[in-house]
Amino acid sequence: MFRNFELNESQKMKVIENFDRAANTREAKLVFTTLAESFHTPSAGKKIVKESRSMASRPVAEQADRWKKLAGLIK
Repeated sequence: MFRNFELNESQKMKVIENFDRAANTREAKLVFTTLAESFHTPSAGKKIVKESRSMASRPVAEQADRWKKLAGLIK
């Protein structure tokens, strides 16, 4: 969170306090998602990196099918 966004000291303390209140992993993930969305402000100077899914989607799908076949889930 601190690496992805430029936060002042009070914002950093609020982030830590919110994570401290999380009782389990699910709540911590929800806190992270909520805070990341609230801090997200697109700036003109920052470049957004987009992942290319087309390169990995076919081999991953084939690998998943292979694991399913090995597990006996598909024929």
